[in-house]
Amino acid sequence: GNLTSADGSSCGLSRALFPFDAGGDVFFRIVGESETEIRLSPVFSLLAENSPPQLTLQTYAETDEDTPVLNVPVRIADTESPLLCSSSLSIRSTNTLLLPNDNIYITGRAPDCALDLVPAANKSGIGSVVVTLSDGSISDKKVLQLKVKPINDAPFLSKVPNQSTASGTPIFDIPFLIGDPDGPLKCVENITVTSDNESLLPSANILLGGSFPRCTLSLFPNTNTTLYEASTTVTVVVNDGNFSVQGTFNLTVDPEVKIGPSRDSSLSGIASLQFTNEDTPKTISFTA
Repeated sequence: GNLTSADGSSCGLSRALFPFDAGGDVFFRIVGESETEIRLSPVFSLLAENSPPQLTLQTYAETDEDTPVLNVPVRIADTESPLLCSSSLSIRSTNTLLLPNDNIYITGRAPDCALDLVPAANKSGIGSVVVTLSDGSISDKKVLQLKVKPINDAPFLSKVPNQSTASGTPIFDIPFLIGDPDGPLKCVENITVTSDNESLLPSANILLGGSFPRCTLSLFPNTNTTLYEASTTVTVVVNDGNFSVQGTFNLTVDPEVKIGPSRDSSLSGIASLQFTNEDTPKTISFTA
């Protein structure tokens, strides 16, 4: 072979001095020579170039709202360095309202890693997952687009407490709450209310009011003409157009004040039953 000196001159060698393989080219300087030998000292070597790691990832995934995407395959490889799924990969979401970074999980064992993607509750839309693979010096990056399709959720209705009133006395503005993850509702249009005792409380005598999400009920019972306490079950139904939810409460109506028949046989001219409203006096004529 030929050796090139610092001044650019070269000299031929009749035979190879020694074999050498260091993964790249090595440069020498002459440190001494005689008639029979040339002594060389290595100056530096050019090592082989570091190859970038290789990342394989699908580009698209979709799922329904509130449904995770599991076992998205991620394949990693590197010719120079050993890789680990947990430490060699870094993941971030471009839409953290849809897919929080804490809801992305790396699983598997290199070279066959995987991702579990858990969208936020009741969220839909489009975002991206950026996956980066690094060998410590060079990185490779891929992007997966995630689409979360919306689904209709059932509405919500708070509990309405049981009510009581006197006969013929209305109850105004009983408060309750409604809700729907998919959007606002209306207190009148999205709610129906019925009574199972129409003679005591006609359904037409139940009035809705308020504004979303704080609604109200007003009850106007008929005058009770019985001697005993009466009640009805009121059913409240909230409907968002696809799903509905219902709740019930009881309304108890106290009877009018009654005066029963006399137990004194010496009295006459008194009707067996006398009626008056609460807090209303009544004059009774009789003969002793």
